[in-house]
Amino acid sequence: MIGYIGSTWSYAFLNQAFNTLKHGAKLMEIHKNKFWQTESGLQMDIGGFVDALEYASGVKAMIIGEPSSDLFQVALDDMGLESTEVAIIRSNCNGRK
Repeated sequence: MIGYIGSTWSYAFLNQAFNTLKHGAKLMEIHKNKFWQTESGLQMDIGGFVDALEYASGVKAMIIGEPSSDLFQVALDDMGLESTEVAIIRSNCNGRK
């Protein structure tokens, strides 16, 4: 699962992830945002790194974060509810684009 890991991104980290994928691992991510706004300006987000891993490994990532229906289905299954029995309240307070 790929999410925000800050300065951990490096060639060595990407190459380790690539090799893990080439040995049969699945690639999951919380989103594919291009960038996000921080107090110090725009910062590249995980989308470009995920694209690089998909391209190099040939493994297509599963998006498990919002707005993925897979994420919502997992939550519904966990709660034992149908989609008609729940409401989603969304807040965009993290400033990501």
